[in-house]
Amino acid sequence: MAISVDYPELLNNFKEHMAPKRSESAAFLIWYLKQYYRLEDIEAIDAVCDQSGDKGVDGIFINNDNQTITVFQSKISQKTNSTVGDAALRNFLGTLQQFQSVEMAEHLMQTAGHAQVAHLVRRSGLLEKIGSYELRGEFVTNIDLDQSGVDFLKQHGREITFVEKSEL
Repeated sequence: MAISVDYPELLNNFKEHMAPKRSESAAFLIWYLKQYYRLEDIEAIDAVCDQSGDKGVDGIFINNDNQTITVFQSKISQKTNSTVGDAALRNFLGTLQQFQSVEMAEHLMQTAGHAQVAHLVRRSGLLEKIGSYELRGEFVTNIDLDQSGVDFLKQHGREITFVEKSEL
């Protein structure tokens, strides 16, 4: 199935996930988790925490079979000619560092207050898996990388997987 990733046509791919208190990028991430990770509706919705106060975390998926913790950042651009550079990737790398230890993840939970990310970390059992599961970051967007982003990923490609327009 060919999909359009240009805005606003992109929204047609996941209109069933749009909700009054859910951002477009959260609906996009739910759609992505269903399409590419083959999660069921409830699993995908439960893995997304994209809202104000989320500490840079848009979603978390724990794969117990592969022993991986994947932290997601999703971004939708309304401009087809925009790109993602190293600044967004540096910020995301900082987000991932919040999961380097149990203490850092607990601090994230304490400072997130009532944001969904704190509840997601708690109910997922993530704290018990830090240190024994591989931590991954996945940045999903409907635009492509610019050269500074490409250069950044040459150094940090083990920590961050970048899923861009051309891969969707």
